Amino acid sequence: MAEQWEKGKEWILLCEDYIISLEKIAAVFEGMEKKVHETFIDLCLKKEPSEEVRYMEYFDIWVKAFEQEYKAVVMTAAFSSAYGNYTNSAVKLRLFMQPYIDEYAESLGLPSKRSTIRLILLMQALYNELNEFSRKLFQSYKTLTEIGDIETGPSAKETVYQEDKIRLYHYKSRQPQVSKTPLLIVYALVNRYYMTDLDEKRSLLSGLLDKGIDLYLMDWGYPDQGDRMLDLDDYLNGYLNNCIDHICRAHNIPALNILGICQGGTFSICYTAMNPDKVKNLVTMVTPVDFHTEGNILGHMAKNIDVNGVIDALGNVSGEILNRNFASLMPISLDFHKYIKGLDSLANPEDASFFLRMEKWINDSPNQCGEVIRQFVQDFYQQNKLVKNQLQIGERRVDPKRITQPVLNVYATQDHLVPPAMSVALEKIISSKDYTEMPFNTGHIGMYVSSKSLKTVPPAVADWLTARDK
Repeated sequence: MAEQWEKGKEWILLCEDYIISLEKIAAVFEGMEKKVHETFIDLCLKKEPSEEVRYMEYFDIWVKAFEQEYKAVVMTAAFSSAYGNYTNSAVKLRLFMQPYIDEYAESLGLPSKRSTIRLILLMQALYNELNEFSRKLFQSYKTLTEIGDIETGPSAKETVYQEDKIRLYHYKSRQPQVSKTPLLIVYALVNRYYMTDLDEKRSLLSGLLDKGIDLYLMDWGYPDQGDRMLDLDDYLNGYLNNCIDHICRAHNIPALNILGICQGGTFSICYTAMNPDKVKNLVTMVTPVDFHTEGNILGHMAKNIDVNGVIDALGNVSGEILNRNFASLMPISLDFHKYIKGLDSLANPEDASFFLRMEKWINDSPNQCGEVIRQFVQDFYQQNKLVKNQLQIGERRVDPKRITQPVLNVYATQDHLVPPAMSVALEKIISSKDYTEMPFNTGHIGMYVSSKSLKTVPPAVADWLTARDK
């Protein structure tokens, strides 16, 4: 009974820590409502007057005001500390309760601290009601997604190599190949590769194929709990290296070209630094390099999270959790506002299909191997080891100064996930004498789906590679 009492007290303390962490987050946002109102009025006064009142325009202005003030709060040290405490206390509470989830409530007969326990139960009930409300709210969207298949990835391809859940695709050429050196696209782990080939009109891959590029792409697949111990050594020195060896053998060449996208670009930098003799030309696209730059909200939020506790509690990190974190960077624009504005996208079949393809991609987020997340958050987001030249993957040191081959760094000037400062830091950490930056006035996803970007990005990348195909 004494042991049970001690466990009960520990549980209450964990609950109290969790509530306190929520109160601290609320305190950080105190006064924000007034600031949003003031900013909204200021922006309205700057707006050009019009004869007809359009309420959606004013709603758009309010969203802009909200997210301007939201970002100002989120980038404070107080929020980073409070958010870290909240995440850590939530993980500890979950880890503690896991073994007792079915029986602990009945076996606990505590006479004190009942107000704390009641508050926890009320919060859980509120959470359940909000979930139910959200489910009903988006039932219409779910219905739309079930009307026929939403096809993605129309470019013809074949699987030429596979290992565990990894697949290597070779895309069918459309034009005579003008580049003798094949290009391997390395995509991020956190989303699916078909963003680069969303449909026939919105396809980075199509643009490269039309320019005569011999194209390969890695599909990382969907990790499960059996993969939780896979780490960056397995992914880079194992899977990625094996795919590159396969391509080089097939073409009887010592080195190929790499195009790394987002997190895949970070991986490509690391791989090239460890294997400079296997990479002829390196292209990075919307790639994070310096994880401690000003304005990097995601890095700021990760600063005080106990990632060891998270991984110990969860094993793998679900794609749903990652999606919630990405959405929290712009909570109105990327959620509520998007679906209100999205009604306009359902006006005709073509726009509706594009909207649904985007939603399919956004919600198709694979679970992340626990050890990969542990390493990536600690070594990159928290300790910034790549820029500091302190990174080691497996038993191999990652020295960016070993990158001497031509490098093309493509980034988006309106990127909220990877702000330009995160990407342009690449030039300072490598030794290439042929370094080129290509900024495009678009966002992180706009790089692959906006008609303007697709007219300029693929030809620019293809021309840069072809000019160096010697």
